[in-house]
Order: sequence, then C-alpha cells, then structure tokens
Amino acid sequence: MSSEVVSAKGNHELALAPEIFLAVVSCLLALLLFYRAHLFTVPLHFTGDTEDSLIQAARLEHWFGVFRGRYHWRDPIFFYPEKNVLGYNDAYFLYGALYSVYRSFGLDQLLSMELTSAAFRAVGFFSTWLLLRRYFGTGLGAAALGAALMTLSNGIYLSAGHTQLATLGVAPLAAVLGARVHELFESGRRFAAGATAAGLAALVASWMMTAFYTIFMTGVFVLVATIVLAIYDHRLCARLLGDFLKDGRWRSLLPAVVVLLVGLVPFALTYAPAATATGMRSLGEVLFYTPRPLDLVDLGSGNLVWGRLSEGLRAMAQTGEPGAERWMGFTYVELALVIVVAVAGGRVARSAPGSIRGVMLRVLAIATLVGLLLEVKVAHHSLWTWVYEFVPGGRGVRVVARYQLILLAAAAIVSAVVVDRLARGGAARRLAAIGIGAALLIEQINLDSIAHLTRAEVAAETPSGAAPPPACKAFFATHPPRRPNEGETGLKYYIHTTQAMLIAATTGVPTLNGMDSFYPPEHSLFSPLDDDYEARAYLFASRHGLLDGLCAFDLTKKTWRIVTGPPPAPRTHPLGAGLLDGDRVLFSADQPGVGMLADGWSQPEDWGTWATGLGSTLTVRLEHDVFAASGAKMVFSASAYLPPGVSAKDVRIYLSDPPVSTDPITTWTLTPDNQWMTLCIPGEEIPSERPITLTFKAGRSYSPSQLNPLGDSRVLDFSLSEFTVDAASCNDSRR
Repeated sequence: MSSEVVSAKGNHELALAPEIFLAVVSCLLALLLFYRAHLFTVPLHFTGDTEDSLIQAARLEHWFGVFRGRYHWRDPIFFYPEKNVLGYNDAYFLYGALYSVYRSFGLDQLLSMELTSAAFRAVGFFSTWLLLRRYFGTGLGAAALGAALMTLSNGIYLSAGHTQLATLGVAPLAAVLGARVHELFESGRRFAAGATAAGLAALVASWMMTAFYTIFMTGVFVLVATIVLAIYDHRLCARLLGDFLKDGRWRSLLPAVVVLLVGLVPFALTYAPAATATGMRSLGEVLFYTPRPLDLVDLGSGNLVWGRLSEGLRAMAQTGEPGAERWMGFTYVELALVIVVAVAGGRVARSAPGSIRGVMLRVLAIATLVGLLLEVKVAHHSLWTWVYEFVPGGRGVRVVARYQLILLAAAAIVSAVVVDRLARGGAARRLAAIGIGAALLIEQINLDSIAHLTRAEVAAETPSGAAPPPACKAFFATHPPRRPNEGETGLKYYIHTTQAMLIAATTGVPTLNGMDSFYPPEHSLFSPLDDDYEARAYLFASRHGLLDGLCAFDLTKKTWRIVTGPPPAPRTHPLGAGLLDGDRVLFSADQPGVGMLADGWSQPEDWGTWATGLGSTLTVRLEHDVFAASGAKMVFSASAYLPPGVSAKDVRIYLSDPPVSTDPITTWTLTPDNQWMTLCIPGEEIPSERPITLTFKAGRSYSPSQLNPLGDSRVLDFSLSEFTVDAASCNDSRR
C-alpha cells in the first residue's frame, strides 16, 4: 500500500472520528429523553404494564430457554400441550437472542427486556443517521435531527408498550443495506454487493421471525413507494431496476435469494399452522382498529404542544379517545413539511443523472400521504381492504393504525432533508431551519408516562417462596388477585393467564393457561372466578392426558397444590353427578352447556355456540341409574350455516367415548332454519363412572366472509342453542 493511500485512509478516519462521537452522544441524549420517565422515578420503572409486558417477558424467557436447550423453539410452555404456539403472536427471535445475552450475564427479566428495546431504538437512530448522511447528503445537524425524530416521535413513543414495535429501527438499516448494494454494483464490486444483499436477506428473514407487524407495514410502504416512483418517474424506476440486472449482475444476487428462501422456512413452520388453526383476522376486526380521520393527527392529551388541540378536536367530533392501539398521530409541523414536499413534487418529472436524491425525497413524501389515505377509515370503509384481500399476510394484521409508525419514520427522513436544504441558504434561511428543527423536536414531547411497571409488581406476580412440587408436570393458575381498578377484561382474560405464563417461563413447569394475539380455538380456561373454572381445567387436562402430575397454583396465596381428583362441580357439568330425566341445558354464555363443549366450538354467545371447522366434540354426563334401563333421548335445537344456493347439509354424530362403532349413531340433515333434532343413546352405552363423548362431523363448512368481506371470518359448521334429555326408549337401528 502506498504512503499516499495510507495517508488518505488516516485522514478519513480522523475526519470520521468526531462524527462517530457526535452520533453516539446524540443517540445517548435521545435515548435519555425517551426513557426519562423510567430513569427519573423511584423506584426504577420499566416500559409497559402487567398485561402485555408479562406476555412479552414469557416469550423472551422462552427463547432464553431455547438457547439453553430446554425447549423446542416452536413450542413455548404455555397453552400446554398445544403445539406451534410460537405462531400465535410475534415470534421475537432477534429480541430473544439479544435478551438471552443480557440474561446470561445475570440481568433480570425487566432490565433485559428494556435494554433489548433500547438496542433496537439505537439501531434505528444510527441507521437513520447513516441513511441521511450517506445517501441523502445531509449535514450533521440534519442527520441528528432525523435520527432523533425516528427515536422520539410522539406516535412511536406512545406505542412503546408493545416493545416489539421498536424493531421499526430495522427499517432504515434495511434501506441502508439496499442502497449499499446498489452503490457497490455501480462501483463494480459485485462480490461485495452479493454479500451485502445476502446479509440484507438474512436480516429480512430474521426480522419476519421477530416482529411481523413492523416488517409487514414496511413491506406495504415499499410497495406503495415503488408504485409512486413508477408513476412519478418511470424512467428512473426502470433505470434503477436495470442497475441490478444489467451485465449479469443478477447472478450476484442469487446467493441472497437462497438465503432468503432458507430463512423463510422457520417463518413458514411457525405461522402456517397458526394461520390454519385460527383462521387469522376477520375484516370487521381489522376495520375496528383502522384509524378514523381524526386519529391521524390525534397526539394524545399529554402532548406538550398539541395536547389541548387534540382534546378540543375530539370534543368537537365527539369521537372519544382513540385508545393506545390507535394513538399514533402525526405532529402538525412534520405533517406540513411532508405535504409541502409532496405538493412541490407532485407533477410528473423526467429523470436525469444526479436527480435520484430529489426524486426519492418526493417519492417518500407522496408515499407517506398516500399511506394516510390508504389506512384511514371513513364510515366503516377503508382502502386498506385491498391490502387485506390482496397482499400476502394482510389477514394476519389486526391493528392497521400501526402502519402510521412506518409513515412517521418516512416523515422523519423527509423533515430532516427539508431542514438541511433550508439551512444551506443565507442567514435568514439558516435561522428558519433552526426554528423548524426545534419545533419538530419540541412537538414530539409527550408528558404521559409509558413506564408503569416495577420490579416489585412483577415479583408480586410470581411465587416468591416454595418451588413447584417435584411431582408437578403441568399446572393451571387459580384465584387471581383483584388489582385496584381492574376491569372485567383483565379479570377474565389477563391476570391469571399472564401470571401463569411468567411462572411457567420462570419455573420450567408448563401451564395450561395462556394469552396471546391468537389462542387455540377450543381454549376455554378464561374467567377464572367462575364456579366451574377448576372443573374446566380438570376436564381439559383429562382430555389431553395430563392428570398425572397436574398442579394448581393459587395466585393470591402463592401456594402450589397437587390435583388428586376432580373438583366439586355442578350436577350438569361433565364432572358432576350427571343429568337427570327432563333436564334442559343451554349453550349460551355462562350456562351449564358451556362446560360440555370440548373441541371445535366457538366462544359461546348470548344465544348459544357455533361448531367451527369440520369436527366438534361434546362431553355429557348422564346419571347412569336414571337412563340405564330406558336409554336417553336427547333433543337439540340446531341449525346450519349455509350460503345462498345450498339448502341443507348432513352432520354425522358418533358416540366416540365409550366407542361403539365406526358408523355414526345418527345423521342430522340441517337447514338454516332452527330445527329440533333427536339423538338417542342406548342405556347399555351409558357408563356409570364417566361422561360420554359425542363427535359431530360435517361435510363442507362455510364462512360468512366468503360472501361479505366484512363478515365473520370463522368457518361455521352448525349452531347449538340448547338440548333436553328424557329417559325414553330408543331404537338402535345398528343392532
């Protein structure tokens, strides 16, 4: 190497060192401002609450166990013994890897989670800095501004309770790598370009296994921006595409394609079974979480600059607060800059050498505004329906408002470049740039705290004394404590499930309980304060062969108990004494029939329940002495869900426990109208010590969403609302 080259390299490193120092200091200041509520309260507080944060902690502890060889990577030990539970939520792979490093050094769960999120926010900061400096040519001040906006945005701050959304910081890193691939190709370094592309492919695959929401929303934005570029400047779009393909350059990208395809295998193994089991999201559910027009600029009451305006606009529109899932509005100065850039570049232009930066800036601004139009909901209608219907993965996304996060990231880039261009003028323009930059930062400040969790609260959720008995092979949680101001949703779904998940992750004992974005269709271990909760848990364990080693953990007393027999249960429950002659059983919510629903049923509603899919089982206890001589005549109120043009469907019914025959004991022909259908059980088939199990099997089933995209996405078979049972003679035609 010549002395001139060495000297040039040394000068470059000397020039680069102050910038690295400035970037590090700026990042630390931004993170200090972001975590101000955490650090300056006593005791130390952490992001989130005792609901979602405990779910995230349990999933991260799962990965910590995986890396230590304790668990199968796709099977966290909640919803036990359900398989492929990892796909019921974001998979947290990259989060889990970094979290496990912190945990291996002895850090506790909360601090490890917080440091993991902070690391991804730092990745977003430095990547945005590099993107602005290297590929948009901004000065240091503008780079610091854009990176700070990427970190401190009001909407990004308020969404911090869902810690996996910090992976938004991977988006600018992916943009930097993509731009670097193009840069390397243009400089003739094909091998380096191919290696960088392979790294980008590995990042994308890992990102998908970490936080599907952020990569899906980023993908939609890239799709929109590509369409905008093709319309705005089709020549530049074609030129950029050609840069990757000309002179056989595409061959250098083949390793990246292979890396991506191999990297997507774990994603498919994780989410394909979950999508099949759950049916993903209905369009009606998605539209519920789609932002309304006012939500696009609602910054929350705690915003330092615009909080009162948000309150006033809400009062005028009478919309009420959008809630945490939709509180990701644009600040007004930032939105104004995006609009100015989009309007200034709104005409069709002709590409020319050296115009890429300007065109890309305008494309980002236009794509951001198009994104707002795409996601907004007006009178229950939204263009997002196209994304739901036609973009792969669109049916798995519920909270459309999170698309706003990637729009905020794009707006941070646009705003920083605008301020940089303004600062390159005279003194007045530089002064205006300083003022606008300051306004952009100040309007992001939100005085509401995002840190609601302490070590003491988490310690109160987990057993502090006795370890689980050695005989415990699985457990369920009982008697959840009532927290101050706890709502019905928390009591029914969250307290016992999230605590059980964290206890399982801490002790290594699997739990029957669980809570996630999705859960197994037949899962019924909610409402732990209901009289039949322990009976439901016992029956669930019995059906899955888990009675040997089954334990219960009392969340209030913090004590373990080995379950040695069935708990007291109402007479009508499958664990009770059994039904009597003339009994009437309802399947509506909170009625005795709910305890009889085994597998393949929807959550009971106020009228009854639906059989979902093609097979459902019902467990019924009949008093042996009452029905042994005569048999049992059961008359059900049932109807079928059928689309237009289909008049009826057959449902075959089998007595599967005790097993009688491979032939059905009867076949019902159901129509959409409510019918009374008879089912006869011979007396000699009624056991004296256990319930009977009836299996219902249909031919083809249908979903309301096949007819109406806004309809229910579940696959519906037939409905049951009630049945009566009488001691009556039954003729068994099979004998």
